[in-house]
Amino acid sequence: MRKLLTALLYFVFGVIVSIIVGFSVYGQDILSTTNNCFHFISLGMTGAIILALVRLYRAWVAAIFILVLLILMVGPLLILKLPLAAILFYMLWYMGAGYTIFGMGCLFKAKIQRLPIGKFLLLGIALAILYIVKTFLIHIPITKPIPVTEIISNAILGLLVGGSLGLGTEIGELLDRLVCKEIGTNP
Repeated sequence: MRKLLTALLYFVFGVIVSIIVGFSVYGQDILSTTNNCFHFISLGMTGAIILALVRLYRAWVAAIFILVLLILMVGPLLILKLPLAAILFYMLWYMGAGYTIFGMGCLFKAKIQRLPIGKFLLLGIALAILYIVKTFLIHIPITKPIPVTEIISNAILGLLVGGSLGLGTEIGELLDRLVCKEIGTNP
């Protein structure tokens, strides 16, 4: 029962904080599935599940969850009749994002679990770097230079998506600790 409560707090607050931050910065753009701002919802939901699985269960459960999501993602992309290159790019992107969140979750659990707050900054920085890499990968086939504003805006987007997801799960973790303290169980 205790693990279920912790997982629920991780998920609920990870998603809620991610959506609130996305909506307050980008407005209704987060509701458009064709916009990168939709990552506040998509990565907020999947990232919160991944972090909860890593924190509460064995890491392989979260790794398998990411692979299952990738497999489930292929169907709608094929239905949309996207080119194979686009499907591979989306799969590579979500695999990179999923395993970045997974890796940070494992790091939080194994190495810096005692750090009470501030882990969300590390997750934000990791996703900001991933978004910068994504920007460069998108522009590989294009011969003209990448606008600096695009690099900066994608880095900020990654920082906000990762930071809000991490902050939400930290709030869930703190609430879990408070609840355990109140009812007298060990965290």
